[in-house]
Formats: sequence, C-alpha cells, structure tokens
Amino acid sequence: MARFVAWLRRLFGLPHAEPITADIERPWLRRWDHLPKRTAGFGFTPEDYEAAYERAREVARTTLGEELWAQLQRQGYLDVPSKLVPGMTYRLRVGRRIQVICALGVTSPWPYRYLCINPVYPLPEEEFFAHLYLYVRDREDLVMKVAAPQPWDQALGRTF
Repeated sequence: MARFVAWLRRLFGLPHAEPITADIERPWLRRWDHLPKRTAGFGFTPEDYEAAYERAREVARTTLGEELWAQLQRQGYLDVPSKLVPGMTYRLRVGRRIQVICALGVTSPWPYRYLCINPVYPLPEEEFFAHLYLYVRDREDLVMKVAAPQPWDQALGRTF
C-alpha cells in the first residue's frame, strides 16, 4: 500500500511524504483506565504539570479569543446558546460538567441539568474547556448524542 501511495504522489507531482515518527504523540490509541483520576499519569513531574497548564492556558486563550477569554476570567463560565433548541443554553465551566439552562417553558432534551463529557485521555482542564467550547458551539448534534445526563455537578474525571 505504501508503494502504491508513493506511486500516486509521483504521478500527481506531490512531494514525498515524510514517514510518521515516534515523536508524534497519539494518546487516543492508548488506554488510560489504569491512571488515577485528575492526574496526567505516572512520571509527570511538577515541572511537567506547570508546562502543561501554561500550554493549556495558551490553547484556551487562542481558541476563545481575547474577548471570550476575558469574559471567562471575569465570570468563571461561558454561556453558549443552543442552535438546535431555542431558549436552551449550555453553561461551560472549566473542569466541571456542562450545565443546561432552559428558559421558562422550554423543555430540555435531557432528564437532568448536567451533562458529562470527559476526554478520552488526560488533558489540562483549560485545554479541554476549549475543546468543549468548540464542540458545543459547532457540533451540538454530536453533543446531544454523546453527553451523559447527570443529576448533579462535579469535576470531570480525565482532566487535571
């Protein structure tokens, strides 16, 4: 198969593809159930955590933009109006479950007020917040399929 793809690349004048190296992390291919909740894994040093938190803040700030980032810092949450259910809003908070807020007379598609979506692998809270923001804003249809309704709020399990 690799030779066939190389032949196609030559045929269409595309540059030679660089092979995937071991330097590229693909954490979604591993199982993470063995790790204690709210950790990044064994061998993560305090310096590693600090670097991860710093990168996560930069990812979240860049993803949200300065205005939304400032609003999140000021309020502690962001409200994202539903595009599929008029009068329903998703309240996103760093490291917490999604809160569903419905206007008077609006019925939520879920039996409970909180939705749980955890990352597949450990991520810093602020970085996963940016993922959730984009997910709710742009792929609400998928959120409605995968979110687990919960009767109470609590911290997410796979963030640190």
